[in-house]
Amino acid sequence: MPALLLAFATGLLLVHLLPVLPSPWIGAGLLPLLPFRHHRVIRLSMAVLAGLFAGILVLQPQVAAWQIPASQWGGSAVSGSVVSIPRLRGESLEFQFRPDRTAVTPERARILVRWYRPSVDVPAGSRWQLDLRTRSTAAPRNPGGVDMERYWRSQRLAAIGSVQTNSDNRQLAPPRGLHAWRQQLGETLRHRISRTDGSALAVALLVGDRQHLSPDLRETLIVTGTAHLIAISGLHVGLVAAAVWAVAAALWRFLPVLPGRVPCHLAGVPPALLAAGGYAALAGFALPTQRALIMLCLAMLLLAARRLRASWAILLTAFCLVLLLDPLAPLSPGLWLSFGAVLSLYLLLADRPLPPTAWQQFLRVQVALLFALLPLTLFWFGRIAWLSPLANLVAVPLVGGLVVPLLMLGAALGLIWDAGGTFLLQWGAWLLELLVSTLTMLQGWSPAERRPGPPAWLLLLALPTALALLLPLGLVRRLALLLILAVPVSWQAPAPPSGQARVTVLDLGHAHASIVRTRRHALLFDAGHRHQAVILRSALRQQGISALDRLVVSNQRAGSEGGRERLTLPVESGVGHGFDRACGEVDAWHWDGVDFRFLDPGAGNDCLLRVTASGERLLLAHGTEQPITSHVHSLAAPRIDWLVLPAHGHRQGLPQGGETGLSPIAAIVPVDKRNRFGLPHAEVREHWQARGSRLLTTGERGAITLQLGSGRTVRASRDADRAWWRSRSGQPE
Repeated sequence: MPALLLAFATGLLLVHLLPVLPSPWIGAGLLPLLPFRHHRVIRLSMAVLAGLFAGILVLQPQVAAWQIPASQWGGSAVSGSVVSIPRLRGESLEFQFRPDRTAVTPERARILVRWYRPSVDVPAGSRWQLDLRTRSTAAPRNPGGVDMERYWRSQRLAAIGSVQTNSDNRQLAPPRGLHAWRQQLGETLRHRISRTDGSALAVALLVGDRQHLSPDLRETLIVTGTAHLIAISGLHVGLVAAAVWAVAAALWRFLPVLPGRVPCHLAGVPPALLAAGGYAALAGFALPTQRALIMLCLAMLLLAARRLRASWAILLTAFCLVLLLDPLAPLSPGLWLSFGAVLSLYLLLADRPLPPTAWQQFLRVQVALLFALLPLTLFWFGRIAWLSPLANLVAVPLVGGLVVPLLMLGAALGLIWDAGGTFLLQWGAWLLELLVSTLTMLQGWSPAERRPGPPAWLLLLALPTALALLLPLGLVRRLALLLILAVPVSWQAPAPPSGQARVTVLDLGHAHASIVRTRRHALLFDAGHRHQAVILRSALRQQGISALDRLVVSNQRAGSEGGRERLTLPVESGVGHGFDRACGEVDAWHWDGVDFRFLDPGAGNDCLLRVTASGERLLLAHGTEQPITSHVHSLAAPRIDWLVLPAHGHRQGLPQGGETGLSPIAAIVPVDKRNRFGLPHAEVREHWQARGSRLLTTGERGAITLQLGSGRTVRASRDADRAWWRSRSGQPE
């Protein structure tokens, strides 16, 4: 049975590796083969195919909401409901919007709406008529960065919408329903609790609204490995259910209501499920709580049947149920971390003697979870919180066993006795403030180490190694496994060999940043917008770059110099706008067999950099606002193999003065796919295509990486991952 369940789950997961989602009719031919009366290998193969067929079927209703192009949704007033608690992102208000079913907006579709500087209040649960400009969920793709398209798809979002502020946007109905109640409860908590961090954490723990957490507090939670506590996760739902079940079962012994016919363990099941469901409702039935409720219902059912024993079949059954009821769950790291934790506990505690004291048991579990989940946390988040066992030794019992019950009791008591409810809430906030002080102290001991995420093939090697550490093996074998596990921890992107350079033109929309790395040196050409510094730092870290030998800022536009102040990396020397030396004042230099030379800028102070590796040339001309013809003619050798076009593909950067002989293999344009300026200009496309050059835009292809000097190889981030759930329209419209 466990083998068949594992094969079925494998089929459910294989759906997400397909580039295109097949029609559900493809499984009709499998029906005659489903009776498993054949050889074991045949049965397992049929189970995989059955899982694949089931996965396609359960995904069809969700995919139907993605069929209509998002660009066709806007252009007119769209009415619908606000189905999340709105939160401020900079100067924009962001919320999930469920449009009414019409001929244009598909059924079950959700839009992530952003409203820049709204002049009215937008409460959760209210109905609105909004003039939206919608686009697809496609997002920039850069090495080491967060895959926002994957995240938005896992949240079942079908489009991203921007409210047109000059249109008739009006509220149709007042707030009501679950989300309105959650927002009201969160505001009540903030008013009743005077402590800043305490009230922010209390709102996050009780209603799942994390927008009030300060950046410093978020960093503290991440560094100490306790960020999982600020969400209403499966851990909290399980603790609430377990506590209510224990209390209800104990009280049942003293109630003269069928005490002999209904066992105590069975009497505690309904109250536990009600409490867990109510707590999940506080989070708006977020996807992690839905998965927790599925597993909890299965556990309670087995408990009622007196069959709650450690079994692979139970774990695999729960996994398959989650995949069937939430088919997009594999796109979220929460699924893998939660089931990875459960699997780790099963391997650690099943048929093993426990330490004599509770705190030793708990510390043992936390240390085991650190190493067991280390490959997943590296792959998804690029961090290692070495102090997480010690921090969770304090945080998990305090939050799960004391703070959450106090907050729930305080919120409930506040409905009938305001002073009593406020007293309990204040106590819970004080405990949270005490926890923050403790975590801040731990943060200074050992900060969470940021590492480049390992590739998928290395993750497949590290996962079984990490789980094998939990088995009862000898000391020598465990040391050998730790050495294997050290490989993804210490993994770094291989540096280019001498005589070659790796050049990455990042996907930053209407901005520019290019990373040039040789064997022992790194150069950054432009730094993107100010708000893109996180993307830039992640890309540098993914390439193993912790310091820059040279930073070049080619012009004073915000899309080139905006992120310079937020780099937080040591820079040995800076050239160009904002620095003491202009590009024309820097002599040619040589790094690891690669030649660098700034071209004569002519009029103005624009920076054009030519990189030559093993006879292959790249010209970074993005910064100039002048035609590049004169600069190319200033060289004795005009041949350029790769060209980063100036001015995001504006026609003012086209070569002028007749035929120049400039015919690169590809011209790279750092720009959105569907930008409001219509770039790259049609004349630019025609010019370079007429010369046999490929035109590569970062908005269509993602970040573009060249291995200069290796034989003209080019890789695009978006081409490397063509999953069925990704937008076919490329970058944002």
